[in-house]
Amino acid sequence: EDTIGFVLADAFRHLPIFQMFYDPSLSFPGFFEIEGLLFPFEFNGPVFPLGHALGTEWDFTPTDESKFGDWKKANAQVDNLRDLSADPWGDWFWYGMLDEDMNTTGAGWTWYGLATNGVASGKFGKKQSASSPWFMDYGLTLAHELAHVVMSGDDHVLCAGSEAGGGGVDPNYPYPVTDSTPCSMAAIDPTGYYGFDVYWSLWSEVLSGPEIISNDPGDAEPQRGFPLMGYEAPQWTDPYDYCKLLVGFGLSCDPSMVLRPQDQPRFAAAAAPGHAHTSGQVSPHPSALVGQSPLYLVHVQGAADPAARTGSIDSVLATGSAPAGPADDSRRRLGLMAAEPSGASLVFLDAAGVALESYPLANLDPQPHGSSPSNSSSIDFGEWFELPPRATVIDLRLSGLSLARRAASSGTPSVTLISPNGGSIGAPVTLEWRGSDPDGDRLLYTILYSPDDGVNWRPIFSNIEYSKVTLTSLLPLSGSQRARFKVIASDGFNSAEDSSDQLVTVPDVAPFPTIFGPASKSIFPGGFSVVFTGTAFDMEEFGLPSEGLSWESDRDGPFGDGSEVMTRTLSIGVHRVTLRARDGAGNLGSATVTIEITADGARQLPGDDVTAELTRLFGEGDAGDSNATLWWLLGGGAIVVCIAGVAFWRANKRRPMPPLPPAEPPSIA
Repeated sequence: EDTIGFVLADAFRHLPIFQMFYDPSLSFPGFFEIEGLLFPFEFNGPVFPLGHALGTEWDFTPTDESKFGDWKKANAQVDNLRDLSADPWGDWFWYGMLDEDMNTTGAGWTWYGLATNGVASGKFGKKQSASSPWFMDYGLTLAHELAHVVMSGDDHVLCAGSEAGGGGVDPNYPYPVTDSTPCSMAAIDPTGYYGFDVYWSLWSEVLSGPEIISNDPGDAEPQRGFPLMGYEAPQWTDPYDYCKLLVGFGLSCDPSMVLRPQDQPRFAAAAAPGHAHTSGQVSPHPSALVGQSPLYLVHVQGAADPAARTGSIDSVLATGSAPAGPADDSRRRLGLMAAEPSGASLVFLDAAGVALESYPLANLDPQPHGSSPSNSSSIDFGEWFELPPRATVIDLRLSGLSLARRAASSGTPSVTLISPNGGSIGAPVTLEWRGSDPDGDRLLYTILYSPDDGVNWRPIFSNIEYSKVTLTSLLPLSGSQRARFKVIASDGFNSAEDSSDQLVTVPDVAPFPTIFGPASKSIFPGGFSVVFTGTAFDMEEFGLPSEGLSWESDRDGPFGDGSEVMTRTLSIGVHRVTLRARDGAGNLGSATVTIEITADGARQLPGDDVTAELTRLFGEGDAGDSNATLWWLLGGGAIVVCIAGVAFWRANKRRPMPPLPPAEPPSIA
């Protein structure tokens, strides 16, 4: 959790966001039981390789310029979880965290992150630049990859010279890109763009003060900085890319940036024919699959490489219904693909080989990128497709050539949910089912949970081979007296499902707060302004509002409420600071951080007269919120730095500043 706060806090430096929540339900320990034998297996989430029961592990080592190990397959499983998730999970941005010690080096280069299938993932750990300590490698990776998901068109800025191999270079980037000036964040001018590191104190254990990042790439480190979407480090978010991010999030931006039409939000495209749902769960309609229950949509994952003329269909899941948000995303993405034909298509056929429906496929995501270019033309897809009546074959084609196919077998699998099947449950909770297939086909299982009697579902696991899972925590679930569980068994085309016969009662889970900063063991001089930042995730209420968050010190007691609190009055000594989160049901969760306030280098706090004058000039923030005015008290004087709060700070209500008297206002000494 300390690492999560370290990395996620860095996202506030680069992305136009004001809150971020860490959902712990996707990172929980458990045990699998296989064929009646207890096999202890600690895991950090529900995404692991197909065939894991047989010892299969991920290989993220790139082998050549067209193969990226299993990284794309891992992303596809993250995307699969998102596509099975009802609102709000299905509408969020999903990012997979890869251990920083994982080997991702091969064939002369290293991958740090990857954006495909509308999701992103990357290495995760506490790593900073030796020459520019303010630069956090893996926080930048997170921001860079999520930018690829949010932006559209060619995203990269040509800084290192190899960016074109990682998804294309934006030809409209407006700032200098020359041989003598590799790339800059703005026009190089003494009064040009600068980045001010307002959040430096969140990493006070590694940073001794704020940094001003220059827009001149010729400046010395640590002041020098390069655009977010280039490969030259250290990166900072430049105005142009910031504007593209705002547009990608559906917000307006300065029209002087002159964004191209294709740089509008990625999903703002015409709908593909045959899809018209907009909310709730999509209703099923009859289908003539062999022995199959009525189906409406089928989720298909795979990849096609037109250059290599190869392809695969990796997963097929027909569920009887689909979450409307992800299904609508697929409808829009398929509309975009239809507008950019590549020769690849997914074709649904009947038993006689007659094509019933064909969906053009195209690459909507940047290709993986690292320190060397990639020439891959791979098309990665994971979408909800309308399943035509009588369809028994799914064929992945390239200009008429079949690259891969899935055909319905004559037998249909069966599955029975054993538990939970009614009553009240608590941790640990055992999920158990039994499945069989008359053709002896290998079965993969997807387990879903509904807190509202089956109206909406979200996955706990997807495409696993186990038949029993014991969750040691209720974190993956939300409290409900009307819960149900569902298991879906797939033989690779045909599916069967079973859900709880009776309603299940699940107790509420306490909120899960996360402290982004400052990090544990941070040291601050007395009188210094310390910024505490954190949020709390609640499985029933999702992100808790600031009113549900409070901070207190074991030495000094409570000192503020909200997601951001600034204080400069902590007493000298070691403080165990606790962030408490209370949800609407009164459940409490807490997180702690230990910091030290020292007498060495202590700043003198301003007197009442100075405080009153600053309040008169700048107003005062809401109780419990950080001010957008930061104070650095130097030798009894005060330097006041005003910071615009668009991306990094929530807007605070300010009292109107009273009119100044005719005489010159008193100076602040």
